[in-house]
Amino acid sequence: MDVDLQRRAADAVAMLLADLADFVTRHRPCGGLRGDATEPEANGYMLTVGCSCGVVFRRWVTPEQAADEMVMSDVATWMSRDQYPSTPAPSP
Repeated sequence: MDVDLQRRAADAVAMLLADLADFVTRHRPCGGLRGDATEPEANGYMLTVGCSCGVVFRRWVTPEQAADEMVMSDVATWMSRDQYPSTPAPSP
């Protein structure tokens, strides 16, 4: 794989994670997030995260992104109930 292609792939992964992090941060206080994904196809799959307020995050994940174990680990971390509980934490 040439260096330019690797850089573009890394940029796409970084953007996916940044967008997901932003969505989760903004919608976690709403009270609940639910993640899902379509069955993988030759060109990837659709990652969907719905918020209890009705807003939905949708991103196409390419096979290259899906093969990156770090990406899938980060997505799982963002969606973990321990990391982002379904109800807002009480104020101190």
